[in-house]
Amino acid sequence: MNSLVTKPVHRLLLSLILPSLFTVLVSGSYNLVDGIFIGQKLGVNGTSANAYTFMIYALVYSFSALVSQGSSSLTTIYLGKDEPLNMIKVLFLGIELSILISILQGIMMWVFLPNLMSLFGASFQYYPYIKEFSLIFFIGSPFYFVAHTLLYSIRAQGNIKKIILINTISFFSNFIMGYILIMKCNLGFTGSAMATIFANIVTCLLSFIYYINYLNKYNFKLSNYIYLNKNLSLKILSMGLPFALTSIISVVLLSLYNRIAIIYGGAYGLASLSIVSSIYRYVISIMNAITSGAQPVISYNYGAKNYSRVKKALFGSFNIGTIFSIVLFIIVELCSFQIAQLFNSSNISFIFYTSKVLKIIMLSLPLQGFINIGTSYFQYINESKKSTIMVVLRQIILQVPLAIMLPLIFNINGLWLSYVFSDIIIFCVIIFVLYRRNFN
Repeated sequence: MNSLVTKPVHRLLLSLILPSLFTVLVSGSYNLVDGIFIGQKLGVNGTSANAYTFMIYALVYSFSALVSQGSSSLTTIYLGKDEPLNMIKVLFLGIELSILISILQGIMMWVFLPNLMSLFGASFQYYPYIKEFSLIFFIGSPFYFVAHTLLYSIRAQGNIKKIILINTISFFSNFIMGYILIMKCNLGFTGSAMATIFANIVTCLLSFIYYINYLNKYNFKLSNYIYLNKNLSLKILSMGLPFALTSIISVVLLSLYNRIAIIYGGAYGLASLSIVSSIYRYVISIMNAITSGAQPVISYNYGAKNYSRVKKALFGSFNIGTIFSIVLFIIVELCSFQIAQLFNSSNISFIFYTSKVLKIIMLSLPLQGFINIGTSYFQYINESKKSTIMVVLRQIILQVPLAIMLPLIFNINGLWLSYVFSDIIIFCVIIFVLYRRNFN
């Protein structure tokens, strides 16, 4: 980890961000690939149902992010302080919390699944799809939680090659299983859930192998680390809260957006929202990869009190994020029809409709790199409250009123424009907050 202190910041950022981008391009495509398989096999009806199964997936991810994101941030800070034994405590505590929380949330969400579906506004025709996906996914959620915690911790240690290897193997595991189970065995959403869990089991196994070799370097005794430390647990959960809150709020927003899409756009509106929102989330995850790549540099040097390198890392990541977001914007705007066609190759009118929606929502894409890095920056320097406030501001205070009011003026297009307007406003807020913190 000495390179985090000695290596030139711009080279260090590229060496961490590029592999992180590759990782997200691979691992972040799980749901996107399954959505393509579902759309091709079940048509508009399956694509519409996928809008609700993703909301289940996103809720599960929200709880997992409490641990995976919190433990990885704390891991990097301890490494910056040269406290490897505390890092190991965080790792094992993260695994314990992952298992405990995954079991609790799985039971609670299955018991209250009908209530969740009612809250989401799901039509009864989609219930069978949602139940078959949820049952398998909840049963396998401990593997999902632990896989994320282990993988994020490996990334926080800077072992990029291992991350790339694990994610590549996991991606092809998901892709192959998804194709076999959905396209060939006609298992639909059951196949989608099984493919996702199988990929996470593969991730767990490969990550455990890595840590067995890693812990051999220390005088390691398992009995010294298997316990729930209340204060450290709260620290992990508090540091993961901004990420978890972001995801939970996104589910609330999706529920609202689904209802508005049905009111103003009917079946096409809901199915298009399902496709475009999955693409939007995938693009945002790519932007988050830049943020995640910068995280070890920022957190480590903040822990080591190398504040000039923290500033260089922040603005360097802004530059990289802006370049990538502009490139993605050009690709999406030029290839929107071809992207929409991946999800449904037979219904031309639906493809044109979805292509138009995609172009509108992605208008603010050039700002996403700055927005995501600016929001996460304060969490990386142990100021999680500021990150949390920005998340709430963007997704609750801005997006909800805009999503309700703009359709009254612009019909269904107002729903798509709410993404754009909220992004522009939060972009201005982030600039102001960073300026006030003397990072100008």
